Amino acid sequence: MFLNVNVPNIPIEEIAGVKITSLGQRSWTETVKEGEDGRRKWYWISRDRDVHDIVDGTDIWALKNKCVSMTPLHTDLTSNYDKETHDYMMKELSGVYNNEILKVALDEAKAICEEDIKFCESIGLNGLKIIEEIYNKKKDTVNILTHCNAGWLATIDWGTATSPIYHAHKKGIKVHVWVDETRPRNQGASLTSYELNEEGVPNTIIADNTGGILMQRGEVDMCIVGTDRTIATGDVANKIGTYLKALAAKDNNVPFYVALPSSTIDWETTDLKNIPIEERNSEELSHAEGLDEKGEIIFQEVSQRAKIGICALVLGCCEEALTMTAQHVSEREQFGRPLSTNQGVALQAADAHIDIDGIRVTQLQAAWEIDEGLECSKAVSSAKWWASEAGQRIVVTTQHLHGGTGADTTHPIHRYFLWVIQLADTLGGAGKSLNALGKLIAEDTPKDLILKYASEPLQIPLQGNMEDVFLALTGHELRD
Repeated sequence: MFLNVNVPNIPIEEIAGVKITSLGQRSWTETVKEGEDGRRKWYWISRDRDVHDIVDGTDIWALKNKCVSMTPLHTDLTSNYDKETHDYMMKELSGVYNNEILKVALDEAKAICEEDIKFCESIGLNGLKIIEEIYNKKKDTVNILTHCNAGWLATIDWGTATSPIYHAHKKGIKVHVWVDETRPRNQGASLTSYELNEEGVPNTIIADNTGGILMQRGEVDMCIVGTDRTIATGDVANKIGTYLKALAAKDNNVPFYVALPSSTIDWETTDLKNIPIEERNSEELSHAEGLDEKGEIIFQEVSQRAKIGICALVLGCCEEALTMTAQHVSEREQFGRPLSTNQGVALQAADAHIDIDGIRVTQLQAAWEIDEGLECSKAVSSAKWWASEAGQRIVVTTQHLHGGTGADTTHPIHRYFLWVIQLADTLGGAGKSLNALGKLIAEDTPKDLILKYASEPLQIPLQGNMEDVFLALTGHELRD
C-alpha cells in the first residue's frame, strides 16, 4: 500500500484542510530533467501537459481547493477505497493543526521513502548472489535481459529489477543488459538504458521481439523484471510483453526472476484474470513524440507518414524496374531489331511510365498535405491506391517484358516484382485503399457538395439520395 500526499503550494495558514481523495485523471508527456545535489546526479521525470480532469473528490480537486490531498494507492495504482488506510490516515491527522499538517505529511513521506530504499537494496543483495553464481560458472560477462523500467527513476534508489545489476556492477562483476525498448511508451529505451548509461553499465537496446532469438542463441544468461502487481497465488502482472519473455525463457531454459517488493503483493486477489490491465491511449501507437528544431516537445501522427513512406518505396522500385526494362528491350533483339521498336512493347512501357507519374504525383500531394498540417486522409488513401494498383501493374509489365528472364527468381527484376507485391499487401491492397477513399469521399454528401459550390442560394429543400437531389435541382434523372 502506498500513500500519495500532495500539499498545495500556498502559505500554511491558507491551507483549508485535509481531504482523503482518489486519483484524478491526468494526461501529459514526460521528459527527464537532470540536476546535481553534491553527492550524485539526480533525475526528475517532468510532466509537460496541463491537467484537464478536475472531478470532485480527486487529489487534483483537493489541491485546487487549497486542501492537502491524501490518496491511498493499491498495488495496481487504482483509487479504490480502502477503509483500513483511510482510518489510519484519519487517526494520524486527529488533532493536528493546519500549521502541523505539512510536517506530518513530510514525515510520513520520508518514512515511506526510507522503507522503499531498504526494500530495493535488499532485492539487490539477494539478486547479487544469483548473478555471482552465474558469473563464477561462466567466467565471463553475465548477459541479463530486462523489460520496461524498474530502476531508480521508478523508485527512490537502486530500483527493483536493476538493483541486483547495480550491486553486481559495483562489485566488479562483468554484466551486460539487453534492454527491451518496451512499446508503446518505450520506457526501456528512454529510461532504463539512460539510467544504466549513467551508472556505467554496458547495455544494448533491442526490439521487444528480439529477446526470444537471443535466448535461442545462448546470449541471455538470465531475465529479471519488476512487477506492478503480484497476487496471492504468485502470479505476476508487469508491463505488457513480460509474459512472452517468460514463455521464451522457459522454452530455452533461461532463469527468469521477478524483483518483487512486498508493496506489490495483493493478498486478496487469487485469480490472475481479475488483475485489471491498463489500456493505453491509441495515440501512443499512431503518434510519435520528439523535439522540433527549437528543442520543444512535439506530438505528431506518424501512421500517415509511414504509409507515404511505403508509397515512396513502391515508387522507387517501379522506377528502377522500368529503367532495367527499358535497357533490356533496347538491347534484346527479335527478328533482327530491338524489342523496343515493337509498338506493343513501346505502348506497355509508356503505360508503365504514366502509372509511375500517377504514383509520384499522388504521393507528393499527400506528403505536402502532411507537411502543411492539413487534413490528409483522402490524399493518403489516393496515394495508397495508386501505389498498390498501379505499382503491381507496373512490375507485372516489367517482368513480362523481360520474357523468360523475368521468371528467373534470382534475377533482380523478379526481386522488384516481389517487393512491390509485398509492399502493396502492407498498404492493405488496392481494393481496401479504394474502399477507404470512397468512404471518405462519401462523407461529403451530394447535398453538401451542391450547397458548397452552388452559385446562388438554393430555394428548394435538399433531401433524399443523390438521384433525388439531382432531379430536384435539374428536372432530369441521372441516367438522362
